[in-house]
Amino acid sequence: MHDQDDYRPPSRSQLKRDATERQKLGQRLAELGEEALRKADMPNDLRDELLFYKSLTKNEARRRQMQLIGKMMRDIDLGDIREFIGGLDEAHRIGTRAFHAVEHLRDRLVDGDDSAVDEVYERYPEIDGQHFRQLVRNARNEKAKGKAPKASRALFRMLREQEN
Repeated sequence: MHDQDDYRPPSRSQLKRDATERQKLGQRLAELGEEALRKADMPNDLRDELLFYKSLTKNEARRRQMQLIGKMMRDIDLGDIREFIGGLDEAHRIGTRAFHAVEHLRDRLVDGDDSAVDEVYERYPEIDGQHFRQLVRNARNEKAKGKAPKASRALFRMLREQEN
């Protein structure tokens, strides 16, 4: 029988897993831009050390600075930082998904799928129809002749602008 008052300290393996997680979070924070770091909910001294890390060029100095950042992260609640990074990752996934959707629509247009033309008019009623049709026609001609996809790129840009 165990008393409920028995306290077991974390195992060495758990401590190593926690340290590895802090190190990965610190590295992920260090990869963020300065604007994103300023928006993150974290202690100012940690933010300052992360900004200083970005200014370092020597590998050994960066390694030591990252160790200091990991040490500082031992004393703070990582929940807010995990949530912030999770939000950034989700926004990136959504942006990537939207990018691929527009890319797929452009490919369908260039490949001659006329139902995609109707889909574009439904999704983007304010699109410049004449310019759009001209880009589609030019992109199809470029593909047929094996030319550089200049009109295809312009068509992609047009569709991306409509998304935003």
